[in-house]
Amino acid sequence: MLYERTTVAIRCEGSNVSRPRAACHRAGGCAHRPALLFLPRRRRTASPRRAPSAQGASGGEEPGAEAQAQPEVDVPVPEPLLLEPVLELLLVLELLLLEPRGPPRDPRPRRFPVLRRCAIVGAMSFRRLAPLLVLNAACAPAPAAPEAHHDHGHGPLVHRFQSAAEWAKEFDDPARDAWQRPADVIAALGIAPGMTVADLGAGTGYFLPYLSRAVGAKGRVLALDIEPDMVRYMQERAAREGLAGVEPRVVALDDPGLAPGSVDRVLIVDTWHHIDGRPAYASKLRAALAPGGAVLVVDFKIEAHHGPPPEHRLTPERVMDELRRGGLAPELLGVGLPEQYVVVGRRPPFLAP
Repeated sequence: MLYERTTVAIRCEGSNVSRPRAACHRAGGCAHRPALLFLPRRRRTASPRRAPSAQGASGGEEPGAEAQAQPEVDVPVPEPLLLEPVLELLLVLELLLLEPRGPPRDPRPRRFPVLRRCAIVGAMSFRRLAPLLVLNAACAPAPAAPEAHHDHGHGPLVHRFQSAAEWAKEFDDPARDAWQRPADVIAALGIAPGMTVADLGAGTGYFLPYLSRAVGAKGRVLALDIEPDMVRYMQERAAREGLAGVEPRVVALDDPGLAPGSVDRVLIVDTWHHIDGRPAYASKLRAALAPGGAVLVVDFKIEAHHGPPPEHRLTPERVMDELRRGGLAPELLGVGLPEQYVVVGRRPPFLAP
């Protein structure tokens, strides 16, 4: 069966009849709803040709001529077929771009014909495309989880320490000495008088009195932190307690800001798990070490009662791997701290700073 490609018809409410738009208007008072349809083209049966006879030529007719004549018969028009959404969009373009020729069949004045067609066709197309859009959204794959930075599937613990006075109650709590054992940590550093030592992530300066005494009057202690309020607090503390050689500094989150070959020891206590891109950071620390220099990382064990949430803690094996990737020679020291492990990363003597 053949179909008219650009036929626009009206489907009347309460009826299965589809009529052209003008016919519906002529009927008068028809509550209709427009639809884009394919209407079957009416097919006519061919009448057999009769050879002219003498009587036919003279104006007479053969007997039984009426019985042999085949009148044109319209094939019954079935229910119109609704277009698929893609075909409907093609018809939208035809309706919008091709204006009808000749006078309009609708006797009523047309106002904004293009806008009217846009509204009608757009509503119909959305009604048919909406289920497809919902199905596509339901079948879309879930976004991939971000790549983990360390063993427990989480990145570095990003935490700001902006109020130094409040954090001093915890960082400088006298009860900390029992599990931190600062004298044992200073002994593991192997500091000699006159050395330059950097305390990275110094916070409120818990280790500053111990480091200042270890380096002596000719040594230097660089107290580094990313929080300006912590640096201010350490400056006041050094002046208040008379700590010689202490130089608090504000540093960037991803750079210790140390000159090449400028320090002998770097102490990092409870801070390594806060650093992002640790192998690259370790490489910067290696460049800052003088010959024979070393980095000491003190961080919480997985089973410790203090420290960050367990998912943000690092194993000593992971810390050693990150130091090794940064160009240092790591070693796990048996200092015997109850809550923490100690890993040292030494600068190989054959590597240039």
